[in-house]
Amino acid sequence: MDVISELASQQQIKPEIKSQINASELLTAFNHYKDKIKVLSLDCFDTVLWRKTAQPTDVFYDLQQRPHFLSHEISAALRMSAEAIARFRNYIQHGKFEATLDEIYRAACPTLNEDQIHALVDEEIAAEISACYGFSPIIEIIRAAHVNNIKVIIVSNTYLKQKQLHQLLTSALPKDVMAAINEIFCSCEYGRSKNGGLFEDVLLKLAIPAQSILHIGDNAAADLHAPSAFNINALHLLQFNTKTKEILRLQTIAATLGDPQVRQSRSLASPFRGVYSTAKIDYNKPESVVGYMSMGPIMYAFAHFICEEVKKMEQAGKNVKVLFLLRDGYLPARACEAYMGKTMGKEVRISRFTATAAAFRTKKDVDNYLMESITSLHFRYICHQLLLPENIAAQITESAEKAADSKREFVLLIQQEPILKIIFANSAEYRARLKEYLKNETGLQSGDTLCFVDIGYTGTSQRILTPVLKDEMGVDVTGLYLISLDTPEWRSARRGLLDPSWCDNRTLTNMICSSVALIEEICTGGGDTVVNYDQHGKPMFSKSNNSSSQLVKTRCIQEECVRFVREAKQFFQSSAVTVDHTEMREAALAELIRRIYLPTAAEVEYLQEFQHDLDKGTKVTFQIYDVEKNLNELHRQELPYITFHPYSLKTTSLNHIVTLMAQRRYGFDVALEDTSLRREWLTVLSVNEQKTQKEMLCAVPTHDGYYSLWIPVTHKKTQVAIMLGIQYVAVQIESAELIKSHSILRATEKENCRDIWSLLLFNQLNNRYGKFFECSSNASSVLISPNIQMLDHDEYLIRFVFRPIEKRTG
Repeated sequence: MDVISELASQQQIKPEIKSQINASELLTAFNHYKDKIKVLSLDCFDTVLWRKTAQPTDVFYDLQQRPHFLSHEISAALRMSAEAIARFRNYIQHGKFEATLDEIYRAACPTLNEDQIHALVDEEIAAEISACYGFSPIIEIIRAAHVNNIKVIIVSNTYLKQKQLHQLLTSALPKDVMAAINEIFCSCEYGRSKNGGLFEDVLLKLAIPAQSILHIGDNAAADLHAPSAFNINALHLLQFNTKTKEILRLQTIAATLGDPQVRQSRSLASPFRGVYSTAKIDYNKPESVVGYMSMGPIMYAFAHFICEEVKKMEQAGKNVKVLFLLRDGYLPARACEAYMGKTMGKEVRISRFTATAAAFRTKKDVDNYLMESITSLHFRYICHQLLLPENIAAQITESAEKAADSKREFVLLIQQEPILKIIFANSAEYRARLKEYLKNETGLQSGDTLCFVDIGYTGTSQRILTPVLKDEMGVDVTGLYLISLDTPEWRSARRGLLDPSWCDNRTLTNMICSSVALIEEICTGGGDTVVNYDQHGKPMFSKSNNSSSQLVKTRCIQEECVRFVREAKQFFQSSAVTVDHTEMREAALAELIRRIYLPTAAEVEYLQEFQHDLDKGTKVTFQIYDVEKNLNELHRQELPYITFHPYSLKTTSLNHIVTLMAQRRYGFDVALEDTSLRREWLTVLSVNEQKTQKEMLCAVPTHDGYYSLWIPVTHKKTQVAIMLGIQYVAVQIESAELIKSHSILRATEKENCRDIWSLLLFNQLNNRYGKFFECSSNASSVLISPNIQMLDHDEYLIRFVFRPIEKRTG
């Protein structure tokens, strides 16, 4: 028995190769077959050649912008329909479904002459050359086949002829790889596809046994089942697994909603598909999905943009010093380091708070800050930002809050000459400490150009510090941001990977910047926020409220993001593919929108504990993925009016999230009555100056079968009865709130909303469990009596949210 065991252990048993493999398994699969085959047969598109677009037809949207297509008014839609016409015409006339490019363009434009047809064909091939690149794992096995004296052929379902496909392959593949390809078989020249018997022609031409051939391709029917029917060894290349397909599919939704020009006047760029395909990702680790597949492409595009822009400034003779502003500049700094292979610039501790605190030199500076902050009514924080001592801040806040017009009173108190002198003096000292910090960190000198790098938006720190640093240190300041919004003279001061030079400002402002908190948290360099500097320029910090668990998860996400940047750079180099700035920024936009609005279930679960620290010294945080809270909000408010962040809205319905995306993208005006034609009419009794008034009020639907009923009340009408028993046998009562009318369905609603559940009186309503009630008679009602002290001379509304369970009949 021991002898048998020893002999068995000496045997090298080769594992069986499954028929479906991914890109990382290609070389192993080839090595399994290399001693058995004489020919390596490869599919062309999405196997040997990949495109930098989401779908093959995306090339046509770029093609329609080329000169001959414009002159003959051939659109992408016409090009696609012409192909279908040409194929059906050949089927009817010749019994074959294949067509050549020449035949396609004759179907599109029957009146064109041969020269014009050839010009169109040449332009399409040129467009494909711009879009295609050689897939590095396939390049590797072609080289391996050549070393092993294995013949390489291309077998493709295509409307390109052999000569045309040879031209395309030559443009995309390294010379040695192209030289290793011995023969090309094109379906259009043989009149039948791989599914229709093309492999029979291949076998006849090669005159070798089927088992001596290995075919690899990405289409199960054409590249696995079709060759297998002729006993050819076949492997199906799986480009992506289901998780990657889901993200790519959601990116397409995000891109087309975020930019209507996509698949209208230009293609949907997807340059990172090849990187996704070759990546080794553990899909059981959500940080890989968030970091590698999502933040990775965004940060790769941003790093490329930063490096190119800095290079341009240096070529223009500027002495550039790149400053990554922490906290949010941390991940961009890591991404640039991975992209460049070396450290780039300095990570510096400058926040909106510190930049603002250092810049109060004139009354105009103070007034500008008040214009931006006064509507928040956070008087105590405003005083803190203005560097006022605590005792003075307390006095000003107390006086302002007692005034009839608190905002105006606060402004007048701040504008007093003694208060302004305190602000200017404290800011001057603060500014000196900040300048000392910058000198220590960067060796800053007159004539330097500081380049601030951050997630961005309006470049607040840059805008505030630019005149200070220019006047007092002779330093120019510019900015490079992930996102740059449309503000006065933005082009002269800053640029963004995503900016109004090409992207609709509604997409940037309403779709992205209104809900970008998660991106900021993922980019942050740590939990603490700089709030001051000591006399030697050393930063002083305020502790963040974010949990240690969030910090650990953030680090894991960032590591995966940096891994993507390194591997993407390596992939593009090994595939000899150039991805331009336009393609990368469009891909980044699509993924950024998807990241916000269309997360996967695993992403929501992994990130649900994340808190966003507003980074303004206020200690204000909010939970980013608060699924339960957002669901309750949907019960109260109609979808177009929701004010919370949309991250977890996809947990309710894709209909909701797509509606919200469209509303934010286009900014269309939706009235309350537009949300649905469904209505519930309820009888409401109200006491008005000792008189009882009967009204029929309309409740509008919200979500999950809930309805929201609005009841006007004033200090003269302080009692209402909602007659539920007339309509229902059973109801679920969700909430009751008192809201000032001027703030209803506005951003200020929460500040002017009061829960009045404790004031509800249930008349002939039997509480069965929770908030479920049974109406014992037609007189069953909810009585609401707001305290007279709760009502001033403003107009109010009661929002009563309920869900009908069983309607009364008869």
